[in-house]
Amino acid sequence: MTDERAMEILDPDHREHYESIEPINEACRIGIAAIKRTKELEAENAELRARLEKAVELPRIIHPNKSEWHIQYQYESGIIDSKIKFSIEAAEACLKELKEHNND
Repeated sequence: MTDERAMEILDPDHREHYESIEPINEACRIGIAAIKRTKELEAENAELRARLEKAVELPRIIHPNKSEWHIQYQYESGIIDSKIKFSIEAAEACLKELKEHNND
């Protein structure tokens, strides 16, 4: 049975006379397997999302070249921007200020 056919059988608005209960049972098995797989994927996605958020935690300092330190941060709108500082001390001070602002 295809997934589409199982969805049709399990649709509460679908009306059809069945010669046996077997097509309904098979549709239920397919539906249960799909629900289980969806839950597994949701758990995997949540774990991956958490790992990704930690990997790109903002604000953060990046050092793209020898003379600049960029402090990346994100606006509430989701736009990512950066400030450029020319010493690690200035970059760390800016980062501290941004983190304190985010915790307010």
